[in-house]
Amino acid sequence: MNMRKILQCALIGFMAFGAFSIMAQEVSISKKDGTVVKGAFVKADPNGDIWIKQGQVQQKLKAVDYSHARLKEKPKEVSDAEKLLAAKDFQKAVAAFADAYEKFRFVGYDVFCILGEANAFVSQGKKTEAIARLKALDGYELLDEEKASEFYEARKLLATLFIDDSKFDDAMKILSELGQSNDDDIAAFGFNSRGSILLKQGKKKDAVLMYLRTALLFPTENKERPLALLQVANILKEMQDNRGAIFAEMLKTEYPGNPLIAQLK
Repeated sequence: MNMRKILQCALIGFMAFGAFSIMAQEVSISKKDGTVVKGAFVKADPNGDIWIKQGQVQQKLKAVDYSHARLKEKPKEVSDAEKLLAAKDFQKAVAAFADAYEKFRFVGYDVFCILGEANAFVSQGKKTEAIARLKALDGYELLDEEKASEFYEARKLLATLFIDDSKFDDAMKILSELGQSNDDDIAAFGFNSRGSILLKQGKKKDAVLMYLRTALLFPTENKERPLALLQVANILKEMQDNRGAIFAEMLKTEYPGNPLIAQLK
């Protein structure tokens, strides 16, 4: 091989390595022995084994040896799926989240992609498909606390879908699971959801009492409180109870501009 070809090969190799360096993301892997391993993420095998590169050395960390792993930054594929969902291109969003799930499920984005895919299904009116996707998280062990927000959102969505389909026993199982959380928003969601179940069962008085727990026990900052005020106001009005006007006014004055105000009867 002459000098020109040697230089060409060297340049190609350098460019390839440079491209990998630009594209590669740092991943942190928490091992079961308490240590943390960091490196450039290469790929994850279907069984959960993760390949990383440290300098010129590539190594595999077996799934049985680590508790969880997370990329330093959100992958472009995940961001692109989010954009499709935001743009209401739901069919493409489903496919994009499913693809991103396969690539990044073991490095921090399994729950995120499942929730995104389910939301895309719901937006298409495909509740059965959404429920099936969300049930993949049944028995999920939450080892990475950074996933807590999307995990609980996924469980809340599943409970809501069960209630919509009048599958109350299934919904109650999820609500019992969520009841173990110390988060006030989740606790309030549990009260509201139980109120929704009672309302669908025709038990209006019991439903009002359940919604009142959220309305009276939690501060204005609680995310679930506006819905509770709306439900109390509307149900009491249906029952020809003048006290409903009090809660309607609370919703208007405490949450000005909230879209739920338009749903007052």
